[in-house]
Amino acid sequence: MAIRTTEAVVLKTQAFRDTSLIATLYTKDFGKVQGLAKGIKDRCARKDTKFFCFLEPLTLNKIVYYEKSHSGLHLLTQSDLLNQFQPVREDLQKMAAASFMLELVNKGTQIEDVNRAIFELLNSSLNVLCEEKNNLSRAVLFFETEFLRLSGFMPKPEELKSSMTDFIRYHIDAEFKTLEFMEKIKNG
Repeated sequence: MAIRTTEAVVLKTQAFRDTSLIATLYTKDFGKVQGLAKGIKDRCARKDTKFFCFLEPLTLNKIVYYEKSHSGLHLLTQSDLLNQFQPVREDLQKMAAASFMLELVNKGTQIEDVNRAIFELLNSSLNVLCEEKNNLSRAVLFFETEFLRLSGFMPKPEELKSSMTDFIRYHIDAEFKTLEFMEKIKNG
């Protein structure tokens, strides 16, 4: 087992048994990885804990994990918070846009397919959302376009016959929950 240290944006988490979490992260150096954080729920629940429990979606962390060569599920041993994108968390429209970005990276990338430019795009786009006041749709459109270009999904301009959102639904995944949420917020 190799020990890996890198920065990572948490894309999603899911409960595993009573005390653990499985986190899907997009890392700077290793692409998308999944890691098991054993006992993290117990450590976070203790009032006297010295551990900060920020292994949640929409956080940038410095992580340490043991890479298991025979499994795609690695053992997360440390997660230190670098950025929790607080301005995004305080605004529903920003939160919807950020959730869409996380979901697009999760659904549009493969496990351990390294692409440092996608990590930089995601991190910088989340920081732009923190600062953006009015034009979130422009920031989302830029993110969509750049993500498709960097991941190899981007069609030639003459081949794009529908909106970028429809293209993403057709070519990456038809079930984007965050797209529906963003549309409801815009319209209502």
